[in-house]
Amino acid sequence: MMTKTDPVAPAVRPTIKTVYLQEHHKGLPYYYLPEDALCPYVSITLDEVLEAPEPFFVYNIREECGVGVPAARGRNVIVEPRLWTDVQRKRFQKLSKAFSGFQSMVTVGWIDSLDVSTVMGWGGDHFLYYHVTVKDVKAMLTWGEGLRYLLLQVATREGELVLTDFSILTKTECCAIFCDWAEKFRAISPGIYACILAAEETERRGLGRYNLGIEYPYKLSMATSLETTYGVAKLPPSHPFLDDPTGPAAVFGREQINQFTR
Repeated sequence: MMTKTDPVAPAVRPTIKTVYLQEHHKGLPYYYLPEDALCPYVSITLDEVLEAPEPFFVYNIREECGVGVPAARGRNVIVEPRLWTDVQRKRFQKLSKAFSGFQSMVTVGWIDSLDVSTVMGWGGDHFLYYHVTVKDVKAMLTWGEGLRYLLLQVATREGELVLTDFSILTKTECCAIFCDWAEKFRAISPGIYACILAAEETERRGLGRYNLGIEYPYKLSMATSLETTYGVAKLPPSHPFLDDPTGPAAVFGREQINQFTR
């Protein structure tokens, strides 16, 4: 069963103030912008980079900002279902059959209507695993004011929730934000199925593309193109992150460290 809800009029988008949040990797602190945790793109000025405490990282900077360098590793995965190959379509059709007896619901509304507790509930175990905080969610809600969201939920016939997928709809694309799914259903790939549903809903709504965010192997199976991302890595000399392949600096080449403009 597929149901839809329609949004009401939005409010005016406010100005976002610069805030630097602290996170840790292997016990070592680093700083980031709250918008960088859940927002599709980040706007930042060179002055904000220069004023930021070290170590400081930003990913997915808007191209028009002119700040940041192309990440050496890690591009955005772009999905346009109309460009899927026959091989991709057959694979996705086979995967979708595993969910044929499940119930799906699509909800579209204005982000202005959401509160932090609702979004934190949708994030579930995904937010716990990736250490997503209330501040991160608040930043996403502020970023998205005046825009719509797309919420996809799939449940068993008995009502057990299988997945919750959340995206932001802009004028030109559907941007994947997070997907929380129940571990007991891992064998039937609920995360990939959520991406397929979102991509198809994007196409139905006449948007140009579904932006899946930074590339991971499972996302590449759905990709129709890859988009360059821009970021900043601000580090003091000889910092341990420089040699850590799992750390926040891993997507940057050594020569890109402390390079703030293109």
